[in-house]
Amino acid sequence: MLLFISLGSSEIAGAVSKVPLVFVSLSQEFSITDATLTDNALKAYAEVPYETVSTMVPCYLTDVDLVGAAQQGNILFGLTTWASGHQNTQPTSVQASAYDVLDELINYYLDAAKFPNLKAVVIAGHSLGAQMAQRYAAMRTSTTGDDKV
Repeated sequence: MLLFISLGSSEIAGAVSKVPLVFVSLSQEFSITDATLTDNALKAYAEVPYETVSTMVPCYLTDVDLVGAAQQGNILFGLTTWASGHQNTQPTSVQASAYDVLDELINYYLDAAKFPNLKAVVIAGHSLGAQMAQRYAAMRTSTTGDDKV
């Protein structure tokens, strides 16, 4: 949670365990649209204070990003194939689909020992991110925490 980034590790652990709602925003870049999606998601959980929501925005870097944000050795995906859950393109020593990455992130939050107050993980997106959210919802491997996703 960005809110607690400057706190010590024990404070982070205490704060994170109180998170009742996780919002996963899928889009090519975090924008005002993502803020609108977050606000709309929160309306469904009006009893949840905004400041207790953890917003997670996974970043699927591509080969094009090597001129800026990405570095050699980062896991990279095809320009838009991440939205279809394709395997990474680099490095070849790692095999992970974009959905595997999302599974790991969501399953982290579904760990009841770490997040005993979690009520829901909301997955939403805009444009290509919305397409990914729909495909992911249809293809996600079932887990014991699915009632919260």
